[in-house]
Amino acid sequence: MTKETPADLLFEGAVGLYSKVDLATWGDSGNLVPFDSDLKSLGFVFLGDLLCSALAQGIIRAYVNTAQSTRAILLVGVKDGTLNVFGVFFDSKFPDGGVATTTSSRAVKNRPADAVHRKVCSWYGIHDLYRQHEAHLEELKPLHGQTEPLGNTLLSVAQSLDSFSVRMNG
Repeated sequence: MTKETPADLLFEGAVGLYSKVDLATWGDSGNLVPFDSDLKSLGFVFLGDLLCSALAQGIIRAYVNTAQSTRAILLVGVKDGTLNVFGVFFDSKFPDGGVATTTSSRAVKNRPADAVHRKVCSWYGIHDLYRQHEAHLEELKPLHGQTEPLGNTLLSVAQSLDSFSVRMNG
């Protein structure tokens, strides 16, 4: 695994340090190609890869679809020298602070009383999970209104993740 240089540090958050990394230097990234191409076909733009000191061996691969006000996050780890996706998350935010996440990972908390809406779905691929996220947003619009634009930089992803982690653990 590579070491970060001080120039790679993007954000010093309350939960951890967020550094920009290059996943290609961590192992064989062939398993990520289908995810990248599927997300691109849905209008997502790749923002970059983040390492958070609070995540043991996970790397966060971030994408944004500004037209749909949605982020896609892949939680990537190294297994047997190959990069593998261990979780896929679609996130959107509402102007009132509400957050909608649709994921295949059971390691999420659903806290509707705090306007944190998590929907866990069976894994049938990126396209299906994104359709599930769109349906999830439609269910929440009567409560929270339209989604709001999300930042389109890796720094904005780090800041959002850190802020959300504080909110969930606070």
